[in-house]
Order: sequence, then structure tokens, then C-alpha cells
Amino acid sequence: MKIKNYKIGAVIPTVQYGNLQPVIELEGEDLEEMQEVGLNHIKDLHHRFSDKDLNETVKSIQDGIKIKSWNENVELDRDGDHKYTYQDKKFVSGSVFASSFYPKFDAQGIAKNCEKSWGVDADDIVDMWGSNGSVSSDFGTAVHKALEHYFTHRGTANTIMETKDDSEDKAMPKHPILRKIIEDFIKMDKSKGDIECEVLVTDVNNLRCGIIDRLLITDQDKKICRVQDYKINVGAEDESSNMKAKAPYNELPKNKLTKYQIQLSFYAEILKNSGWTVEGLDIYVLEDEWKHYPMELLTIN
Repeated sequence: MKIKNYKIGAVIPTVQYGNLQPVIELEGEDLEEMQEVGLNHIKDLHHRFSDKDLNETVKSIQDGIKIKSWNENVELDRDGDHKYTYQDKKFVSGSVFASSFYPKFDAQGIAKNCEKSWGVDADDIVDMWGSNGSVSSDFGTAVHKALEHYFTHRGTANTIMETKDDSEDKAMPKHPILRKIIEDFIKMDKSKGDIECEVLVTDVNNLRCGIIDRLLITDQDKKICRVQDYKINVGAEDESSNMKAKAPYNELPKNKLTKYQIQLSFYAEILKNSGWTVEGLDIYVLEDEWKHYPMELLTIN
């Protein structure tokens, strides 16, 4: 992902009904480094001007990032909730588009129905579900970052190995669990071509955008590619009435793979509108092992 600048702001309570609202804008290529610099500056301001709990300030932080489009000459603003705008116009993302074909999960209502038979309060059930979701999401984020890291830096690592005559792949994560996940993926993956990781694709005319986990370019000159995505979860093939999509996708299998196919087809449509030919989709699911699901493009209206 190419970052132009990073903006971080906070509300720092000073006196009753009074506060400071600094906004710090940084330029650079390393997002984590910019986040650290910005947060440290806000912590310093808090220490100098406020006698309130630092947590009150940290919780108020809203970050804004400008991200360059991979396929169009534009930059989108992304806020802390991963919402995208360009010239004050809101864009629809791939995940939001795909979710629009499914009913929203009514956690509170379902938990209320389970309350009596499970012998616990509905609020406790909702909290447990939310915590479980956060754990899974954090694990998925870690795996995504490890994959992005490896495929972004493997060229550098190969050069180091050749120069030093060293067999150690320095792009590999140090932690043995993450290392095995990457090694297993490499053994399974048969992709041939150039790989772009975490690219923002946009369609300004139709106010659509999305970040593709992995874009496989099979022919740069002819603008031919495949849209690929990593999913870290279980039961991708399992069918359920809760996973029945609305029309026009209601005849497709009632499982998570269909939702993924809709999301990736959305990205493919964006690329097609920029003159690219998308050969197909690849969904890589990590359960107890990696599974590869090649899929065809769906029609996106």
C-alpha cells in the first residue's frame, strides 16, 4: 500500500469545558513509523498541558490517511473507520458492497433468544461473541501482514542471499508459527507473474474502491491480471441459510465463498473499467491448512 501522508488528531482535555485539538500531518512511506511519531507528539502535548488520564486522550484519536490509487491518478482520504472519500464524495468499498447482499447479523436479538436455554445473560453472550470476533480478526490481520511483508520484501531478501551466499531467507517472519504459515502458502501457491500487495483500486466515475490483498499481473503490457485474496477463517465451504445472498446472487451456494466471490468480482469490475483484463479470481483460505479456490468473475452492476 502506498501512503502519501498520515494525519492524526486528538482532543486533549485541559480545563473544565476546555481542550486542545491538535492535528499532526506527516509525510513518509512507513505507516507504523508515522503513527509512532504522531502518537508520541500527542502524548507529549498531553503531558505538558493536561492533568487528565492519558487514556481519555488516546481514545479520542482519529487518524486520516491519504492513499494513492493503483490504477487511477487520484488520492483517496481514509478515516479511522476505513471509509474512503475523494473530493468530499463517499466511495463504496468491496466489503460494504458484498455485505449489502446479506442480512445484518442481529447479535442482540439472537443472544436474547439463547439467554434462557444457555443460562447466561444476553449481554454476556454478545460480549463473548464480540471478544471472539476480535481475537479472530487480530489473528487474521497478523497473517495478512506477514504475507504482505514476505511478498513485498522477497526480492530484497533474494538479493541478500545471492550477495552473501547465504541460504537464510530474511523476508521470512522470525516467529515459527508465522514462518510455517508462509512456507505452507508458498508450497501451495502456483501463481506465475508479478505480484502487487495491498493495492488500492478505484473507479472515480462510479465512486467505488477497495484494497486488494494480492494482485497477480500475468502480462503487464497487455494489462492482464488475476484478483487474489487471503481469508483467515473456518467453514468457507459450509452452507447455511444465514449465508444465502440476495438477488442476483441468490442461486449461488449459501456459503462464505460466494460472499468472497462477490467482493473480488467488485474489485475486478473496477480494474476492467480501467482497461484491465481480469482472467479470474483466487481465494486462499487458511483453516488448519491452506486451501485454494479458483473462481470465475460474477457480473457486477
